[in-house]
Amino acid sequence: MDNFEIVLYQFRQRRVKVRSGKIEDGDGVEERSMSYQRLMHELYTVQRRAVVQLRNGGEISNDVMHRLERELDLEESRLEV
Repeated sequence: MDNFEIVLYQFRQRRVKVRSGKIEDGDGVEERSMSYQRLMHELYTVQRRAVVQLRNGGEISNDVMHRLERELDLEESRLEV
């Protein structure tokens, strides 16, 4: 595991403890997490629109558009809402 993965694991572990009531959310980790998730959902929406515009403009094919949409769907599904 690299440092990023360790930090991400620790963050998720802390969120689970806050959500389960085992520790207090003194520094607002839950609100920050929800704000991040909302931002990322908006970003994925904008990216999907851009992909459709690229296809509509003839810059990419339907197949490429669908592959990119699947990638965005997978990334978005990883968010912990």
